[in-house]
Amino acid sequence: MKTFRLVSSKYINSTTSPQCGTAQMSRIALTEGVVGGFVPATARQSIILDVEDDGSVAFTHHILKKGTRDDYSTLTSPKQFTASAAVSKFVDELVTAFRKLPRENPPGSEDIYGFDVSISIDYAPVGGQKFRWENRPNSGCVASDSSVVPSDEEKIKFKLYVDRLISLAKTHAVVEG
Repeated sequence: MKTFRLVSSKYINSTTSPQCGTAQMSRIALTEGVVGGFVPATARQSIILDVEDDGSVAFTHHILKKGTRDDYSTLTSPKQFTASAAVSKFVDELVTAFRKLPRENPPGSEDIYGFDVSISIDYAPVGGQKFRWENRPNSGCVASDSSVVPSDEEKIKFKLYVDRLISLAKTHAVVEG
Protein backbone atom coordinates (compact mmCIF):
# COMPACT_ATOMS: atom_id res chain seq x y z
CA MET A 1 0.00 0.00 0.00
CA LYS A 2 1.16 3.51 -0.75
CA THR A 3 1.63 5.56 2.38
CA PHE A 4 1.70 9.25 3.09
CA ARG A 5 2.30 11.41 6.09
CA LEU A 6 -0.50 13.62 7.31
CA VAL A 7 0.73 17.18 7.35
CA SER A 8 -2.64 18.70 8.09
CA SER A 9 -6.03 17.23 8.88
CA LYS A 10 -7.29 19.32 5.97
CA TYR A 11 -5.39 16.98 3.63
CA ILE A 12 -7.54 13.98 4.37
CA ASN A 13 -10.64 15.94 5.28
CA SER A 14 -10.80 17.89 2.06
CA THR A 15 -14.35 19.00 1.44
CA THR A 16 -14.04 21.13 -1.66
CA SER A 17 -15.45 19.50 -4.75
CA PRO A 18 -12.87 19.46 -7.49
CA GLN A 19 -13.68 20.46 -11.04
CA CYS A 20 -12.51 18.12 -13.79
CA GLY A 21 -12.62 20.03 -17.04
CA THR A 22 -16.17 21.27 -17.32
CA ALA A 23 -17.76 18.38 -15.43
CA GLN A 24 -19.00 19.16 -11.95
CA MET A 25 -18.21 16.58 -9.30
CA SER A 26 -20.01 15.73 -6.11
CA ARG A 27 -18.00 14.73 -3.06
CA ILE A 28 -18.78 12.93 0.15
CA ALA A 29 -15.96 12.90 2.69
CA LEU A 30 -15.84 11.11 6.02
CA THR A 31 -13.14 11.42 8.66
CA GLU A 32 -13.12 9.24 11.74
CA GLY A 33 -11.09 10.53 14.69
CA VAL A 34 -11.91 14.24 14.69
CA VAL A 35 -12.55 15.05 18.33
CA GLY A 36 -9.56 16.45 20.15
CA GLY A 37 -8.88 18.14 23.40
CA PHE A 38 -5.60 18.71 25.21
CA VAL A 39 -4.03 16.34 22.69
CA PRO A 40 -5.00 17.13 19.08
CA ALA A 41 -7.35 14.77 17.27
CA THR A 42 -5.82 11.95 15.25
CA ALA A 43 -7.76 10.90 12.18
CA ARG A 44 -7.98 7.09 12.18
CA GLN A 45 -9.39 6.89 8.67
CA SER A 46 -10.66 9.10 5.91
CA ILE A 47 -12.89 8.22 2.99
CA ILE A 48 -13.51 10.39 -0.03
CA LEU A 49 -16.16 9.45 -2.57
CA ASP A 50 -16.13 11.55 -5.75
CA VAL A 51 -19.00 11.16 -8.21
CA GLU A 52 -18.81 12.74 -11.65
CA ASP A 53 -21.80 13.75 -13.74
CA ASP A 54 -21.13 10.89 -16.15
CA GLY A 55 -21.66 8.37 -13.33
CA SER A 56 -18.02 7.49 -12.76
CA VAL A 57 -16.98 7.13 -9.16
CA ALA A 58 -13.65 7.33 -7.34
CA PHE A 59 -13.10 6.12 -3.78
CA THR A 60 -10.03 7.04 -1.75
CA HIS A 61 -9.57 5.42 1.67
CA HIS A 62 -6.76 6.55 4.00
CA ILE A 63 -6.18 4.27 6.99
CA LEU A 64 -3.92 5.16 9.92
CA LYS A 65 -1.12 2.65 10.38
CA LYS A 66 -1.02 1.01 13.81
CA GLY A 67 1.31 2.64 16.29
CA THR A 68 1.51 5.95 14.38
CA ARG A 69 -0.23 9.31 14.58
CA ASP A 70 0.45 10.53 11.05
CA ASP A 71 1.34 7.64 8.73
CA TYR A 72 -1.46 6.36 6.51
CA SER A 73 -1.99 3.60 3.97
CA THR A 74 -4.02 4.59 0.93
CA LEU A 75 -6.42 2.45 -1.05
CA THR A 76 -8.32 3.66 -4.11
CA SER A 77 -10.96 2.34 -6.43
CA PRO A 78 -9.77 1.02 -9.79
CA LYS A 79 -9.20 4.33 -11.61
CA GLN A 80 -12.69 5.69 -12.11
CA PHE A 81 -15.40 3.12 -12.51
CA THR A 82 -19.04 3.57 -13.36
CA ALA A 83 -21.11 3.63 -10.22
CA SER A 84 -22.96 0.46 -9.49
CA ALA A 85 -26.65 0.74 -8.78
CA ALA A 86 -25.82 0.25 -5.09
CA VAL A 87 -23.41 3.23 -4.99
CA SER A 88 -25.80 5.49 -6.92
CA LYS A 89 -28.69 4.50 -4.68
CA PHE A 90 -26.55 5.06 -1.57
CA VAL A 91 -25.59 8.59 -2.67
CA ASP A 92 -29.21 9.50 -3.39
CA GLU A 93 -30.39 8.06 -0.05
CA LEU A 94 -27.59 9.76 1.89
CA VAL A 95 -28.32 13.18 0.39
CA THR A 96 -32.06 12.78 1.06
CA ALA A 97 -31.42 11.72 4.67
CA PHE A 98 -28.83 14.41 5.42
CA ARG A 99 -31.12 17.18 4.13
CA LYS A 100 -33.11 16.49 7.31
CA LEU A 101 -30.24 15.95 9.79
CA PRO A 102 -29.21 18.81 12.08
CA ARG A 103 -25.71 20.23 12.42
CA GLU A 104 -24.06 21.59 15.54
CA ASN A 105 -24.59 25.26 16.29
CA PRO A 106 -22.32 27.09 16.41
CA PRO A 107 -20.31 25.14 13.79
CA GLY A 108 -17.36 23.35 15.37
CA SER A 109 -18.83 23.48 18.87
CA GLU A 110 -19.23 19.81 19.77
CA ASP A 111 -19.70 16.28 18.44
CA ILE A 112 -23.49 16.25 18.64
CA TYR A 113 -23.77 12.74 17.17
CA GLY A 114 -21.17 11.28 19.56
CA PHE A 115 -19.35 9.07 17.05
CA ASP A 116 -16.07 11.02 16.62
CA VAL A 117 -16.88 11.36 12.90
CA SER A 118 -17.11 14.29 10.53
CA ILE A 119 -19.03 14.03 7.27
CA SER A 120 -19.00 16.59 4.50
CA ILE A 121 -21.32 16.47 1.52
CA ASP A 122 -20.95 18.70 -1.52
CA TYR A 123 -23.61 17.46 -3.90
CA ALA A 124 -24.03 19.02 -7.34
CA PRO A 125 -26.13 16.85 -9.66
CA VAL A 126 -26.59 17.85 -13.27
CA GLY A 127 -29.69 20.02 -13.47
CA GLY A 128 -30.49 19.28 -9.84
CA GLN A 129 -30.48 21.21 -6.62
CA LYS A 130 -27.03 21.67 -5.07
CA PHE A 131 -26.69 20.60 -1.47
CA ARG A 132 -23.94 21.17 1.10
CA TRP A 133 -23.84 19.67 4.58
CA GLU A 134 -21.00 19.38 7.07
CA ASN A 135 -20.63 18.63 10.74
CA ARG A 136 -17.41 19.82 12.34
CA PRO A 137 -16.99 18.54 15.88
CA ASN A 138 -14.61 20.50 18.07
CA SER A 139 -11.04 19.31 17.60
CA GLY A 140 -9.23 21.67 19.93
CA CYS A 141 -8.87 22.55 23.57
CA VAL A 142 -11.71 25.05 23.74
CA ALA A 143 -15.12 23.46 23.36
CA SER A 144 -18.58 24.90 23.62
CA ASP A 145 -22.01 23.36 23.82
CA SER A 146 -24.16 23.18 20.73
CA SER A 147 -27.63 24.68 20.87
CA VAL A 148 -28.73 21.81 18.61
CA VAL A 149 -29.19 18.28 19.94
CA PRO A 150 -30.17 15.51 17.52
CA SER A 151 -32.83 12.99 18.51
CA ASP A 152 -31.90 9.36 19.11
CA GLU A 153 -33.48 8.54 15.73
CA GLU A 154 -31.27 11.15 14.00
CA LYS A 155 -28.17 9.74 15.71
CA ILE A 156 -29.07 6.23 14.53
CA LYS A 157 -29.59 7.50 10.97
CA PHE A 158 -26.22 9.32 11.03
CA LYS A 159 -24.45 6.16 12.27
CA LEU A 160 -26.18 4.02 9.64
CA TYR A 161 -24.77 6.18 6.83
CA VAL A 162 -21.32 6.28 8.45
CA ASP A 163 -21.27 2.47 8.54
CA ARG A 164 -22.57 2.14 4.98
CA LEU A 165 -20.00 4.59 3.58
CA ILE A 166 -17.17 2.75 5.35
CA SER A 167 -18.49 -0.57 4.01
CA LEU A 168 -18.66 0.77 0.43
CA ALA A 169 -15.10 2.13 0.69
CA LYS A 170 -13.85 -1.24 1.93
CA THR A 171 -15.61 -2.92 -0.99
CA HIS A 172 -14.52 -0.52 -3.76
CA ALA A 173 -11.22 1.01 -2.58
CA VAL A 174 -9.05 -2.04 -3.12
CA VAL A 175 -6.15 -0.81 -5.26
CA GLU A 176 -2.96 -0.02 -3.38
CA GLY A 177 -1.41 3.25 -4.30
